[in-house]
Parts: sequence; C-alpha cells; structure tokens
Amino acid sequence: MLALEGHAGQVTAVAFSPCGRWLASAGWDGAIRLWERPQYQVRRVIRTPYDHAVTAAFSADSTHLAAGFRNRDGWPHPVNVGNLAWLPVAPRPATNPEAMPYLDTWFALDGARRTAVRRVAPHPLVRDHVAVAGDDHIVRVWDAANRVVAKSYAPRLCWSVTNVRYSATGLLAWLSGPDSRSGQVFLWDGVKRPAESVPLDEENVGSMVFSPDGAKLYLGLTSGKLAEWTPGSSRRPRLASLADVPATDIAAAPDGRSLLIAGEDGIVRLWDVEAWRVRDSFNWRIGTIAAVAVAPDGL
Repeated sequence: MLALEGHAGQVTAVAFSPCGRWLASAGWDGAIRLWERPQYQVRRVIRTPYDHAVTAAFSADSTHLAAGFRNRDGWPHPVNVGNLAWLPVAPRPATNPEAMPYLDTWFALDGARRTAVRRVAPHPLVRDHVAVAGDDHIVRVWDAANRVVAKSYAPRLCWSVTNVRYSATGLLAWLSGPDSRSGQVFLWDGVKRPAESVPLDEENVGSMVFSPDGAKLYLGLTSGKLAEWTPGSSRRPRLASLADVPATDIAAAPDGRSLLIAGEDGIVRLWDVEAWRVRDSFNWRIGTIAAVAVAPDGL
C-alpha cells in the first residue's frame, strides 16, 4: 500500500480527477493537497484560512476543484464559517499557488446560522454548477463561476442536508437527516417538485453513490446493510448485509462491476455488484476510514 503523507491530522476527503491525472485530498488541518499521478508527487499544497477542509471534488473537465470548509465550534467571526471555494487546478498567473485568501470563498449556505459545508458535487453536464450540502435544510446548486444560486429546493423536513451526489445524467440525490450519520434519500432532477424519495421504510442511510451510468443508486444503511435501488422504479431496494457494519463512504469502480465500501470497523470491502457479495476485504489497521475513491483507471 502506498501511503501519501503530509496532512497534519485526519484526511477528510479524497477525489480523483475525471482525467485521471490528479488526486486531491482535504484535511482537518485546513489544507488541500494536489498529487500528480502516477508518481503521486505533491504539486500544490493549498493553505486555506480555515481550520478544517471538509470536502473536495473535481469538475467534470478536471480544471476546477470545489472545496468546502468549516471552523471551530463557537468561532466568533461568522465571515469565516461555512464557505465554499471554486479553485482552478492550475494556479492563476501572478498569484501564490499555495495560498487561498478569504476572497476566494463565499457563503454557500445560511451564514447567519454559522453552518458548515459537508459535501460538494460538481454537475457532470453543466459547467461550473456545484451542488452543496451543509448544516442548513436547503439544497442549493451554485453557479460557482458567478457565485449565484442557480437552483434551490427547500424540503418540508427541516433536517440538515448532509450529502449530495450527481448521477452521470444529472440526477441529484441528497441525504437529509437529524445528524451527519443517518437520514433519508431524495432524488431531484432540478425541475420536478417535490423531490422523489427512496422507499426504505424505517431504514436510515449514511452514505451513497450512483453507478457510473447512473442507472443504480447504492446506499450504505446505518443498520449495516447495503441497498441497491433503480431511480424511478416502484420496486423495493435490494438489500444485503455488510457484517452489520455501517458504511462511512462508498465509491463505484468505472466499469460498474465493483464498489469500494469503507466501514466503521476500519475495514474496506470490495463488493462484487453482479454476485452481490464481498469479493475481498482489506484491514490495514490504520483506524477509521473516512473516505474512499476510485480512479478512472480503476485504482
């Protein structure tokens, strides 16, 4: 296993660029690192004015990186809380490539409530559009280039929107619940209202990912099960046990045949979608796995 060291604290998010050239990592130290593949050399260490970098994801054309931040609880200056950045992967001319000033970020959520960005999802088809999940109860899609809300949806449930994911066709799935570890999943095409909910009875969801073609939605349930559901279908989701261990994060392989599932027990499981069972498992004894990602080449 190749270990990439440098963050002073927990790594909170990892993301491969669609072109396959870059790996981005966000850390609890507030920094974002850009590693160039295949040698995994650090090309940029972006020092931010925030205590914690929480999430990061590349645009569909791999030219920009969306990142979300938060500061310590009780931080007295709300101007520093709950912000979003839309960073060019290549540094701008005549700027410090390792510094991100406050002016490169803006309020993505309800700043008056001192909320934090939890997850970002760049649109796969619409340039510069980014869906943002955070500690308020509104789903927002930002035009990041112009820093304006392109679309928003206010659900009836006044729960935090803790996760957002786009399918390859532009269908938006968002997770809403009373805390960051559980909730209900809704799907929204950006037009139809109200949003469609996934029929899961009393089950709560902690993580989710679409299949590469967008035909399936995979959900890690807090009860320690994996669910597979076809958007728009009236059928109930297909369920399987994950050894009663809730999944902290899920990533789909580009060929659609495998899922990479991180568990709260520190074990990463390689799931065979066709056989609908665990193909292999890995325990590096490095603690809780916060995030997983699969590169376009399958790594």
